[in-house]
Amino acid sequence: MSSLKDKQPSERLKLLRQKLGKSQQEMAGLLQISIKGYQNYEQGKYHIPLGTIERAREHLGVNPRWLLEGIGEMFLPAAEAPGPEAERIRRTLGLDVPEAASQARPPGQPTTTQDVVNQRRNFLRRSYLDGLLLRDCLRALGRLERFRSLDVDTQADAVVWLYGIAALTGREPAAILGTFDEATWQKLSTSRSRTGS
Repeated sequence: MSSLKDKQPSERLKLLRQKLGKSQQEMAGLLQISIKGYQNYEQGKYHIPLGTIERAREHLGVNPRWLLEGIGEMFLPAAEAPGPEAERIRRTLGLDVPEAASQARPPGQPTTTQDVVNQRRNFLRRSYLDGLLLRDCLRALGRLERFRSLDVDTQADAVVWLYGIAALTGREPAAILGTFDEATWQKLSTSRSRTGS
């Protein structure tokens, strides 16, 4: 017999529906998706989108980590499951959580699943924006003959240096390059020999 961790999210979605005693049509309605979409997720044809998982948490009190990874309990503690339907399901299934389980976590730790989701979204958003800035730095430098004539290590230093200035000042990389004078290029091309690299 396999554990819940060995099962796919689609299988756990079906287990959830069976536990709640709902039809596929009812589940689709609760998750605000089409019946065909729900059937595709339950059959494993498509990955369950983050928005649908979030609605399962909000409306049904489902633990997203359980649904995605098979970790933890099927339902969140009452303090983390805000929706009225989630409260009704918790009462129906007799899932009362002791008060100690809903106490706040240490400072700096996420207190709800929504906090964890928000932290991950913010990290991905920052990573995406950092990637765009790095791309802009590479494009701006790549247009310059002077940059293309540098050795690879010095080119890498130039990219890091330009990226750092752009990230700190919020200025466009091309605008920063416009302020480079001969002395700046000279410092950049000799910085490796001074550091002993």
